[in-house]
Amino acid sequence: MNIILFPSSALVDKKIATVSDMRIINHVRNVLKPDVGDSLKVGEIDGSKGVGIIEEFSENRLVLQVTLDSSPPRALPCTLILAMPRPKAFKRTVQAAVTMGIKTIYIIKTWRVDKNYFDSPVLLSENIDRQVILGLEQAGDTMLPHIEVRQYFKPFFEDELPSLCRGKELYMAHPYSNAQVPSTVQKESLLAIGPEGGFIEYEVDRFIDSGFSAVTIGDRILRVEQAIPAFLSRMFY
Repeated sequence: MNIILFPSSALVDKKIATVSDMRIINHVRNVLKPDVGDSLKVGEIDGSKGVGIIEEFSENRLVLQVTLDSSPPRALPCTLILAMPRPKAFKRTVQAAVTMGIKTIYIIKTWRVDKNYFDSPVLLSENIDRQVILGLEQAGDTMLPHIEVRQYFKPFFEDELPSLCRGKELYMAHPYSNAQVPSTVQKESLLAIGPEGGFIEYEVDRFIDSGFSAVTIGDRILRVEQAIPAFLSRMFY
């Protein structure tokens, strides 16, 4: 946890924040082990970040005098289209994308994605929110991403994808492509990453027909949660 995040409702007169989230309190008590008067890195969710001076710290409450005068790290100019990972990997995948700075994610059904994945409790909003906060805390970020779930490939492809593509550079991760993913991408981009088995040929063709370039990160086939930081690091860092 590299920043303590709290909602705007925790702020009193923009100067005092009262935190009652036991996950945060336990982390501060057991890991950071501060004293009253010590400072912590803090941020308002969907707002600025800064420093909080501990005024009170009890078993179930942390009171901070906050100065929020810094901007969060820049968001990446990239929208991510992501084939729904295995539920066990979903948490790590969302955290990885959020930590890297992605602010818009579409989770989609592709042919190699088991339809039962969409019945998993990992897709409940409260569970997605939990992974999002963990990703933001890791990155020292405050700005929540926008995550959409689409269970049907064809309606998404035909009804939504054209408008998402407009004005963007389009890339599809494909382990068998001969083209390397570009570095130092400057424009707004759209990156599609398939399941661990990759997109099937029909899906690859649909992406290419829509203007996507099939690109690879190298000879190794990566897990989804590894592919996301690998591609984004090459493209934007």
